[in-house]
This record gives sequence, structure tokens and C-alpha cells, in this order.
Amino acid sequence: MVTFAFLRPIEVVRLTVGDIDLQNKVLTVKSKTENRSTIKIIEDLVPTLEGMQLEKYKYNFHLFTPKQQPDYWDSKETSKSDYFQKRFGEVKEHFGFGVEYGIYSFRHTFVKNLYENFLKEGLSEREAQMKLMGITRHKSLSGLKNYLRDVGAALSEDYSDSYTIVF
Repeated sequence: MVTFAFLRPIEVVRLTVGDIDLQNKVLTVKSKTENRSTIKIIEDLVPTLEGMQLEKYKYNFHLFTPKQQPDYWDSKETSKSDYFQKRFGEVKEHFGFGVEYGIYSFRHTFVKNLYENFLKEGLSEREAQMKLMGITRHKSLSGLKNYLRDVGAALSEDYSDSYTIVF
């Protein structure tokens, strides 16, 4: 959900069975800035959601729970998020990842990968950024550009040849 739907971890723990519409391939979630945000479910995510057999569960059941299946989970959002961060901690420990890696890192990695691939496909920087805005749900181009710089996707070209001062 973090990588293919570009959800933030806190948004993932908010998801309920009723938020998933496989027929129209969209999901809705309470986002950081909006009460309800609609997100496209891409083809890579469909098999996972279909495999969860969501039709067997109540509309208000949370999608991700400690029971490894949809269920009612009465807990604070921060506690839910902490639960999954702790589980991810076991993965990090197994692979020797440092404290700088978190679940949110997947979102950064996939945004960077998409941006680089859009450029390789021949899109201009602006076209790639505009395409990413709809995917990442950034509200402004400047916000997206800052995000891309922060994750190392929009780095400047080598400017060595532009110096006229010689040491």
C-alpha cells in the first residue's frame, strides 16, 4: 500500500474494507491534508487485494490488523502505526538496515524510481513532475519538487564546466 498506492503508513492503518472498491479500482482514505482522498488502485496491487477476499468481512473492519486479516481494531492510530513499525523492525534487523530506514522509505524509493523512469521514457522534467503530482497527491508543483530533492530524485547536473575560477 505504501509502494503501489503511495500511502503514508498512518493512512494504511486507517484503511477499512469499505474503503476498497475493486470494481472501480479505487480506494479512499483520510489523508494528511484531506478528509477523504481517492486513489487509483494500480494493476500490481489488485491481486493482493483480491487475495484478501474482502467480501467476507464487514465494511468497517480495518484492512490491516495484528490478526493478519481484516478485523475490527479498536486502538489509537499511533498505536496501530507503532505495531507495524515494530514488525518492520524485525525485517530491518534481519537485513541489517539502520535507523534511517522505515516503512515510509519505500514510498521515497518508489517515487524516485517512477520519476527516473518517466525521464528515461522521454518525458521532460515538467511532464514527469506533473504525472507524479497525481500519483503522490502533492497539492503544488513546488511541494513535489522539494519532495523530489529531499529523496534525491531531482539532483542538479554536474556543473564543473561552468566555473571560470581555476584553483
